[in-house]
Parts: sequence; C-alpha cells; structure tokens
Amino acid sequence: VGSFSYGLFNEKAEPETGELPGVVVFTSGTTGSPKAVMQSHKSVCYQGASQVISRNLTPDDALYIVAPISVSIGLGSNLMASVVAGAEAILAMRFDPKTLAKAIVANEISFMVAVPQVYNKLFDYAEANVINLGETKRLRVPGSGGAVIDPAFSKRMKAIFGVPCSNGYGCTEMTP
Repeated sequence: VGSFSYGLFNEKAEPETGELPGVVVFTSGTTGSPKAVMQSHKSVCYQGASQVISRNLTPDDALYIVAPISVSIGLGSNLMASVVAGAEAILAMRFDPKTLAKAIVANEISFMVAVPQVYNKLFDYAEANVINLGETKRLRVPGSGGAVIDPAFSKRMKAIFGVPCSNGYGCTEMTP
C-alpha cells in the first residue's frame, strides 16, 4: 500500500500509529451473543498479512469475497488479504450458487473463505445441475470460517476440490 498524505487540510494532523480503533466489526463469536468489537488499523492489516503469509497469496490470486465487510473474515481475512497481496478482490453483492459455480469452473477464483452453509448450497447446486466443481485448475485455497466444521463437511470439500478445507474460527476476538 502506498504512502498517504496527511495534514493537507489540517496542519495539526499527525500520522496514525496503528493503535487507534480503525473499525468496528460485528460477531456472535465464540459465545453466540452478538457484539461489536473494535479493532485497530494495525489489527486489520495484520489479518490480511497473516492470510498472505499462511496461504502464500500473490498478485496472481483472485479472492472471491462473499462474507460481509462488516465482519472480521470479510474485511481482514479477505479484503485486506487481497490488498496486501496485490491480488484481485471479487466482491460478491450477494451469494448466488449459480454465479459462483460458473466462476469456479471458469478458473476465475483461486482463494475463497466462506461459512459452511455457503459451500453446502454451492455443492448442492452443482450436484443438482451436474457441474463438476473439481474441474477447476485455479481454486487452491477453499477455506471456511465463522462456524465449526464437521468431519462430513471436510470430507465433502476434499472430495470435490481435491484439497483439504482449512478453518478459521474466532479471528475477531483473537486478532492482536
């Protein structure tokens, strides 16, 4: 990310250190009770950078983002990951299994993190319409977040994409 000009309109402005609250994201978290969580600028950038490092994201990647930007997985783990990697961010206005299936088979997506319910609707749509999602040569990181995944889901994911599903859970509360 390039440098930003500060103080252009306010001579008393000082650069932000990264410690101030940058966003308020929403979660039901590990407790199941809805809450708002303040995260610093540094925290949101850290989430993106950690995804880039752990997933080996590069400018050649294309991240499909279906999670709302108002939650940690959408903003930090997806959008900021694409910014840090210099990768393409594909922001879905709303989830549509037909559109997503078409994009996967057309090799337009290399990285995707979504709740298990999104994947299950995608898999059900593909099965009902005889679409082989495993034909993709580009999707290398199908991840899940926001919910615990059960062994049957993991097995189904691996059978379809040929790679295991990684699961991130609790990143809103656990991010530094």
